Amino acid sequence: MIPPGNVAKDISGVRMAFWSELGEASARAFFDYPVVSWMARPIDGAALAAAAARCLLPFELIGLERIGDDVFISMPSEYAAEARALAAAFPEAGADTEYRPGPFPAGRGCYCATLSGGSAPARPIVDLMPIVAIRSKTYLLAQIELTWAPDESRSSSWATLSSARVSVKPV
Repeated sequence: MIPPGNVAKDISGVRMAFWSELGEASARAFFDYPVVSWMARPIDGAALAAAAARCLLPFELIGLERIGDDVFISMPSEYAAEARALAAAFPEAGADTEYRPGPFPAGRGCYCATLSGGSAPARPIVDLMPIVAIRSKTYLLAQIELTWAPDESRSSSWATLSSARVSVKPV
């Protein structure tokens, strides 16, 4: 889900706090938008456009949520069914598929960082960092190819393979 630039800038600002305050390199390693699904293989652009035309998932992110050591700007829980339905439209990556699942869980919202064990102040930042709801009336449903290093360098690169516009008003 690629939001307009002004919205991506807001997301980037939240993620940047994990880098500037905690020195978490993972906060700068990946893109500033939510991943709905890690796909097993690329799909054609027409299938992506059809999914975008049927999509009922608004672009809305709310407070921070910690899942294990990963921190996300989460999607509202009331959109969970729409997110699952959208993800189910695509072949999901697994251990035995050509493309593997990504470096963090999909469908949770926008990945911010993976907190290292030495981040003592991490809990208060997750609990106390105020997040104003981030919304957009439109976004691109995109198929992104991600390459990343699983080591501490957290180096990554990505390219957009195809995209289609989604226009859903947040409730």
